[in-house]
Amino acid sequence: MTFSVGFGPITVQAAEGDHREPAVLWAEGLEYARRAEQLGFDSVWVGEHHFTDDGYLPSVFPFLAAIAATTERVTIGSKVLLAPLHHPIRIAEDAAAVQLISRGRLVVGAAIGYRPEEFDGFGVPITQRARRLERMVAICRAAWTGSPVELENTATPSVTVYPTVGDIPIWLGGRARAALARAGRIADGYIAPVGTIDDLTAQVAAVDAAAAEAGRTADLDIASSSFVVVRSAGSDGDSTRAALDRLLGFYQQVKAGDLSSRVGRSTDSDPMVIDGPPAEIIRRLRKFADLLPESRTHHHIVRLEFPGMTSGEVHDHMRVFAEEVLPALR
Repeated sequence: MTFSVGFGPITVQAAEGDHREPAVLWAEGLEYARRAEQLGFDSVWVGEHHFTDDGYLPSVFPFLAAIAATTERVTIGSKVLLAPLHHPIRIAEDAAAVQLISRGRLVVGAAIGYRPEEFDGFGVPITQRARRLERMVAICRAAWTGSPVELENTATPSVTVYPTVGDIPIWLGGRARAALARAGRIADGYIAPVGTIDDLTAQVAAVDAAAAEAGRTADLDIASSSFVVVRSAGSDGDSTRAALDRLLGFYQQVKAGDLSSRVGRSTDSDPMVIDGPPAEIIRRLRKFADLLPESRTHHHIVRLEFPGMTSGEVHDHMRVFAEEVLPALR
């Protein structure tokens, strides 16, 4: 597979002052997924957070199942599942269900999480998050192939999980050195946080080095992403940019304790927000397309929908990207 372009992550967030009911926002999110497939995007992704007053999507697998049932072609995935918050067998069963509904189109993208209030809310010690993530990977791989899953601290030594669906790709995210090493060592792919070309170059090199050290020879799949505002004839993009700025403000708040985060912070490198006419969007996205050889799977996920945009604005923005940018990236 060569360079491909995904849509998302869909997060069904409501901006301050947006009085649409959650059912409306969720229905619109599903419609964006369907429309993305119709417009020629290669994949659709969803995110996960909990206990945010904007209603950020908390339920990854139910939403992916709904997307799977109403699309036919696109890869669908989580960017990212906060795996340590959930029981790994529950993840294995729910992912298997989505894999069956989608007829094999699922990618489970996961990371360790970073918000203490989410771990507190689920009663999970944040100090155990790395171990819990690695255990999830091992348990899911055993469960999906019908191998006994060994249990801890129970009277039952193991269980076998049904149905068996075969291997489902597990891609791991993160920016820290330990996260990059973990992805190289045990993952099928690496999901980079939103960042710059320089960030991604260094991250892929670290993941590849860890994979080589672990004796793995195949190049891992890579997912990268950008926030995109297309300014074209008939639309100057100001309302879209205002919605994006609100989203960046949200991330500045929730990532306040994450000093490594690039979201909402200035950088000396090519910025992660790509804002301009189609020719500028194409020029900047081609940097991502040229980063890895064509023999390597590389999804670049563009966020074109931001909290507070109307459904009509989102559809127009998606259409302009699909008509004026996407063909040049094929």
